[in-house]
Amino acid sequence: MLSERERQILLLVATGLSNRKIAGQLDISENTVKVHVRNIFAKIDVASRTEASLYAVRHGLMDVPAPPQPAEPHPAVVETTLPTAEVLPPPTLPRAAVRRPLPHAGRIAVGVALALSLAVGYGIWAAQPVAPLEAIKPINDARWKKLPGVTQPRAHVVLAVVNGDLYALGGGDDARQRRLVERFDSTTQQWQPAPALPFALAQGISWSDGSGVWVIDARGDGTIHYWDGVDWRRTATQNAPAEITQLVRWQGMWVVLAGAEGSAQLWSYDQEWTPLTVLPADVEAAALVVNAEQLLVVSTQGAVYSYAVEKNSWLRDGDMGQPWGTSVAYSVLGAILVVQSEAPATLTVYSPGQGVVGRQAVPPFVTRGVQLVPWQMQLVIGDDRGSTLVLYQALYQNFAPIAQ
Repeated sequence: MLSERERQILLLVATGLSNRKIAGQLDISENTVKVHVRNIFAKIDVASRTEASLYAVRHGLMDVPAPPQPAEPHPAVVETTLPTAEVLPPPTLPRAAVRRPLPHAGRIAVGVALALSLAVGYGIWAAQPVAPLEAIKPINDARWKKLPGVTQPRAHVVLAVVNGDLYALGGGDDARQRRLVERFDSTTQQWQPAPALPFALAQGISWSDGSGVWVIDARGDGTIHYWDGVDWRRTATQNAPAEITQLVRWQGMWVVLAGAEGSAQLWSYDQEWTPLTVLPADVEAAALVVNAEQLLVVSTQGAVYSYAVEKNSWLRDGDMGQPWGTSVAYSVLGAILVVQSEAPATLTVYSPGQGVVGRQAVPPFVTRGVQLVPWQMQLVIGDDRGSTLVLYQALYQNFAPIAQ
């Protein structure tokens, strides 16, 4: 079905390369790559680079490197089956009562990373019932590594992956720092200066699909900025909700959790800002995550809820098994990943419709994590200032869930 050139480009897409980098590697124009990618998507019936990457893996078109040897043998692989989510139309709902937000959850720098998706998503698609977890698995030191902190640690710095590169954007206490951009050089393992932001970013809330990043300033005027690694574009919005703490993309809309303590609610943006819904009745603070077509919240007490549009209500999905008030959460192709940095420090994988499918202890240096970013087959966990960064290798040759 695919030509040799299309198969070649699909494999490069699956390794996380941008169209620009693929063009450079194949010595063809970027427009030619775009045409090929569009044709590939049509032939294999996918709508995103992540779906195309999973197609390549599921059909045996690419090999995945084995991880480094751990200090002790891996436990048995746990695989899960997820129900297929129903695709629902974007909701139009009235204003409702509000609840308290989770202060740091909105600092999650979200992106779609190929390798992490393969590690979790394909394992979930592999299809077997989930056995209950009996214990937290021991630390696997071979998978954890410290990264150098940014050269200028600063409050509210945003970590983001754009076209395969890791960046630190804005933050800080003065105008110069709020326009600062640093890029991590994988060769030298050092942070390098990059072109400055065209706007000041005091307290950025971000969302990423791996090829670009969208940011909105929690202290700003509601303008949404997009960066593809080269050019910045902006979407000015009117009457944006105040004090935004989280930003996700769901059902073709932007969805934010916003409001002061004790008066927060979900809003959606599609041409204009509209009140969407409230948090579940027993949830005072939660992380907002998107899993395929599902909109979910994970409360700091561990309860997981899925939003039912047609009923304008939240349905209880399950429980994480422990409170995680100082954690960061991220959703990727069928799993919710939670890193709890205070005792008991753990990395937990939750499968909607199934429950917790993996829980692993983390090293003591994984502390104060408030950002979680998939990057190059690994997971970057960072603190609020970018001074403490940790790398976790997420990819498994046998596609086991990340916490195994």
